[in-house]
Amino acid sequence: MNQETKTRILDAAERLFAQDGIFTTSLRAITDAANANLAAVNYHFGSKEALVHAVFGRRLKPLNERRLQMLDAAIAVDPKDLHGILRAFALPMLETAFHPPHEGSPVNIGSLLIRLYTEPAQLVERGFNEQMACTAARFVAAVRAALPHLSEPVLFWRIHFCVGCLAHTMNARLILSALSHGLIDTNSPEQAFEHMLPFLKAGLTAPE
Repeated sequence: MNQETKTRILDAAERLFAQDGIFTTSLRAITDAANANLAAVNYHFGSKEALVHAVFGRRLKPLNERRLQMLDAAIAVDPKDLHGILRAFALPMLETAFHPPHEGSPVNIGSLLIRLYTEPAQLVERGFNEQMACTAARFVAAVRAALPHLSEPVLFWRIHFCVGCLAHTMNARLILSALSHGLIDTNSPEQAFEHMLPFLKAGLTAPE
């Protein structure tokens, strides 16, 4: 039961979760794709739920660490700098999602993350709390400090819509390319962020 087997299981689970969904993907399907057996899953992870957490943690932990480093740098200069806060919020996610699959990253992370929004509620809540809650709380606090006049319900609704905009952009570039008949460069995360920025800022700063 070596590290190579563990990596094959993680890679197979990641591909199948993104392609078919977490809830509907069986451990048997994962082990078949990984050329492993159920004993290997139990040895390395203990359960399907633990495997799910490991799959998301492998991708999201370094990504969220970078986002928080960028956030800390931005608010250290100016706690009310929405541009810096939103750049930390969106750009690392866009860069990771826009990069094509490569060794060490079997699928586009946007396809994987969208499962947090489309799976059964209990699974989503557990996955969110495990992987995203602390990072989300930091961004909520940063936006609250930058826009202290917003009521709490409005603040959370607007951040919710920002997350939706980011998730859709990460996962629906082919739609944009088709809609624009190829006019839009859907391979540039920096360009996507620069077009997204005024939209997000306008939404966050609109009168209540």
